[in-house]
Amino acid sequence: DLHAIKDDVLRMMFSCCHPRLKEEAQVALILHTLCAFTVDEIAAAFVSSHAAIEKRITRAKKVLAQSKSLFDVAAAREFSIRLSAVQRALYLLFNEGYHGASAESAVRTELCHEAMRLSTMLLEHPSGRTPATYALAALMCLDAARLPARIDSSGNLTTLFDQDRSQWDQELIIEGLQLLDLSASGSELTEYHVEAAIASVHARASNA
Repeated sequence: DLHAIKDDVLRMMFSCCHPRLKEEAQVALILHTLCAFTVDEIAAAFVSSHAAIEKRITRAKKVLAQSKSLFDVAAAREFSIRLSAVQRALYLLFNEGYHGASAESAVRTELCHEAMRLSTMLLEHPSGRTPATYALAALMCLDAARLPARIDSSGNLTTLFDQDRSQWDQELIIEGLQLLDLSASGSELTEYHVEAAIASVHARASNA
């Protein structure tokens, strides 16, 4: 089936986006259930309290448990309704790996790579190939290109001003710029477009 979601994790993400739930609850459920985020990590991502997020996740699980069509997202309309929440979850998954919120490691590249993999899978789906998805994938590539220079020899984060630009992944930069061009189709403009455009300026600049 051309419209089937072939990746198990991505299919589960869409399944978490029950229409009875608000988008923030959908995203929180995805991050907690499928991405193994703690309640505190989700609270930090949403700038919310532990108690509020815990309550949101509990309610979301109850709604999902009552659903009789957990994987029924093959219809284009169902897919589109849930797409925004899945994009937001992938954005936050990448950010958690990139921005050094973990106490164990300044950068968690495995989270970045998983978010990039799932974004690629999303682009392979006919209904997922939207300007916003292209922009999101572009942002991830352009930011991930800087990962080799993001931590120093002691394991500490380095600022954009201090990074050795010769270590940046040029192939990812090229891919990111191509995806950014593809995101320009149509009239849709999202925060992913804006952030990717800013990242592209940094990627092409010879110095900070």
